[in-house]
Amino acid sequence: MQLYLMRVFQRQVLLQCLFAIQAEQQIEDGFRKRDNTILFCGVQNLLTAAANISKALWGIRGKHTQARKPLRDSLSVTEESPLKDVTMRNHYEHFDERLDRWWNKSLGHNFADMCYGKPGPKGYLGLFRQYDHESRTLGFWGDVFDVGALIAEINRILPTVRKQAKMPHWEVPDDAKWMYEDD
Repeated sequence: MQLYLMRVFQRQVLLQCLFAIQAEQQIEDGFRKRDNTILFCGVQNLLTAAANISKALWGIRGKHTQARKPLRDSLSVTEESPLKDVTMRNHYEHFDERLDRWWNKSLGHNFADMCYGKPGPKGYLGLFRQYDHESRTLGFWGDVFDVGALIAEINRILPTVRKQAKMPHWEVPDDAKWMYEDD
């Protein structure tokens, strides 16, 4: 990967990390106020920011996994990173498709959405968006996503992302690298 392109990607990852942190604050604010609109807006914003990070690091459906490995390495992101999983984001982004599937497959057409509490059973089509503040997990049709692990990963890489994003997009001679090191 060309250094200039890597720096542009790093700066985009930094921006999305900052968006994710803002979204986490929105989730907490919504929970504290018991306002589902604020809470689930924050959830959706968090999932979108995390998916944008994932796309930067791996490409869509892993299409650029090999080409983006230098970027992941520069940010100390591994293949086991919770940033890689976009399943929950897909549930939110393709909500219309989930509604069609629910309508066509559900016998009783039971519907619950934007709920608090533990995620429901795997595959139960009537339980849509759920948030459990205690475990910091999201549920959707029994799929469970660990928001806490995602936020921890974003906070873990953030110092590295900040440092890399402010580096120049040209090769720095060894005797000038001190200018880009933290005090």
